[in-house]
Amino acid sequence: MKHIRTMKPATISYSRERPFKYVSHFNSKGQRYYYFERKKGDKKQYFKSKPGTQEFLLEYNKFMGLLAEKPSRSKTNSDLILAFKETSYYKDLSDKTKATKGPILEWIRERIGHLSPKDMRPDHVEALMQKKEGAQAANRIRINLKQLFNLAQKKEWVPQGFNPAELADARKHKSKGFHTWTEEELAKFEECHGRGSQARLALYLFMATGASRIDGVQLGFKNIAEDGKIYLSRSKTKVGRGSTIPVFLAEELERLPKDDPCFLMTEYGRPFSEKAFGNKFKKWTTQAGIPQCTIHGLRKAIAVKLAASGANKHEIAAWLAHDGTQTVDVYTKDVERDRLIENAQKRLGWAPRNLK
Repeated sequence: MKHIRTMKPATISYSRERPFKYVSHFNSKGQRYYYFERKKGDKKQYFKSKPGTQEFLLEYNKFMGLLAEKPSRSKTNSDLILAFKETSYYKDLSDKTKATKGPILEWIRERIGHLSPKDMRPDHVEALMQKKEGAQAANRIRINLKQLFNLAQKKEWVPQGFNPAELADARKHKSKGFHTWTEEELAKFEECHGRGSQARLALYLFMATGASRIDGVQLGFKNIAEDGKIYLSRSKTKVGRGSTIPVFLAEELERLPKDDPCFLMTEYGRPFSEKAFGNKFKKWTTQAGIPQCTIHGLRKAIAVKLAASGANKHEIAAWLAHDGTQTVDVYTKDVERDRLIENAQKRLGWAPRNLK
């Protein structure tokens, strides 16, 4: 039997009559079988492919130990974050949500990016959360890590069910989020900023449309349709909403030039950016003596007012252009709780008496 005497990776031989070194064959039932045997008595390693094929060549070099597979690099948390950013879930997030979520993921990567996700434990997650000031910021780290470990399971980088962030304890915080405007605060703002002022226009615009700050600054006469309704699509949820224009807002809009691109314009004749308008509105609320009041707090106030008037969760969610009722529950739980207590007291037959 002829052999190719070389210790370099072999190239393809298209001749069945020139087998490689240490390769022998035998015939059985009309079929020829090839096997690798370095010396007599060694365990025979049989080829699955036929000589002259690329597959045969790869098998031969593997048996010779010339193309030993290098161990694959262990996946790290940095790899996991990069993979997360390539998911359709992340790509479909609004630009505003990505602007919030992106820095959190980068913060995580800078601290534990070099570690392997399969080596993480719940106490590691809690230690990472402790590096954040405030319970709310710490819990955001936990939420993002839960999403990352869910992806790691999906990609089989960790065992199924492995999610140390799920087992980590969330931090407790008492904050109710943005302050909800009261009727007194609303009256103070109106008293400070009279009709025809840009501040009064902004207040009524956000009240009447339920818009968030990023969407409200983009509204203009272009958003008013033939049916007289004002329409918008919320950037965060991609949910559209339309409503008739109440008289108090219409009276402010009638004062504006129809050719301006947006209702709210800077002193330089350009539309406000979200951040610039936030600073402007903060100035107006401070002038009115209510610096704690924000646009988001105004949205919450309208949601609470709707709940108190008997509106159901779906009506409120539609007003705020939410894609579900979960956030509505957060906004209106105190009103719902008061209503339930009132109903419970009626079931007990306890007649109320006002001592004031």
